[in-house]
Amino acid sequence: MPYLSLLCIIFNCRDNNRPDRFISIGCDPQPYYAQNIIAVAIPVNAIITSIFDYQPYLSITLEEWNILYYDVTDISGHVSIHVTFEPAGNPPSLNWTEVEEAR
Repeated sequence: MPYLSLLCIIFNCRDNNRPDRFISIGCDPQPYYAQNIIAVAIPVNAIITSIFDYQPYLSITLEEWNILYYDVTDISGHVSIHVTFEPAGNPPSLNWTEVEEAR
């Protein structure tokens, strides 16, 4: 299940005015699927400040979005996907069909 939080709340920052967001997605093995891909979409006008723990196998720009693709098909245990970013403006519409086709 994905979580989106303010980074300062999680790490107890002294500067509570920082706008950074933290996306966290936990993944467990799913042996009954032939392939298990997770896509994380961040608007292009946002600034991705870090991608840590499990790394994407592919990053693309699709219209006004940065798409990070994670292949968790062959994981042997729990992994976590973490992305921090600074949001900017209102996010544009996203066509999930195009995200699926680009993987």
